[in-house]
Amino acid sequence: MIQLQSQAAIASAIRAQDPAKFAAFFDDEVELSIPDLEQILKKEDAQKVITEFFNSIEVVSFDFKHSGRTSDGKSLYCIGALKTKRGAFRVFVYYEDSSEAPVIKVFRIETDQ
Repeated sequence: MIQLQSQAAIASAIRAQDPAKFAAFFDDEVELSIPDLEQILKKEDAQKVITEFFNSIEVVSFDFKHSGRTSDGKSLYCIGALKTKRGAFRVFVYYEDSSEAPVIKVFRIETDQ
């Protein structure tokens, strides 16, 4: 049940183009990959990058298409489709679930070919 709530919270933040709400889920350091950037960043720096990215697009829709748990059972992942005025993107989120909120370790946005 928590897994579904976490996915819904992440998806809601992406749909709303709310980088502050979304970045609140980031771990202290997050592996961030968006077009033209791939780095491990501190939470604050990752939020700045995500803010710039969200400011450069207009979200049309976002839905998770697939999700699962890692083989060790400790982490979860979701793969989604992000449609924007700038084009289509594939979104990958790797996170740990907690009773309070998801903790995102890896966030990738790739151009969907």
